[in-house]
Amino acid sequence: MAIFLITGERRLLAARFLSLATVPVRVLPMIEKREDVLSLLLIENLQREDLNLIDMAEGLRTFFQARQGDVAVDEILNVLQTYDRNRNGLPEDIVFTVNIIDKIYGKTTTSLKKIICIF
Repeated sequence: MAIFLITGERRLLAARFLSLATVPVRVLPMIEKREDVLSLLLIENLQREDLNLIDMAEGLRTFFQARQGDVAVDEILNVLQTYDRNRNGLPEDIVFTVNIIDKIYGKTTTSLKKIICIF
C-alpha cells in the first residue's frame, strides 16, 4: 500500500533536519477525489501565519475553483454577496464551500470579498 504525504512537508523536513526518530502524523483514509486532496493542501497553506494578502486571495480563488470548477473572480464575488443576503438561495455545494472558507479564515464574507478583489 502506497502512502502519500498530503500536508506537513515543512514539518517533516524540519524533523529530519533535527534528526528526530519519530514524527507525529495523522493517517487519513484514502482520498479519491482530486478536489478533496487539493482542498486539504489549500487549507493547510491558507492557515499559515506568514500569508500575505496576494497569497490569501490566490488561495481563496484556487480553493473555490477546485470545489466549483473554473469560476471567474466576479462569479466568486457574486456568490459571496448572495451568501451574505440569502444563503438558502445558493446550491448546497456552494454553501458548503463558502462555509469551509469561512472556517479557514474566520473572517466575514465582506472581508473575503475585499481580499479576493485583489485580483
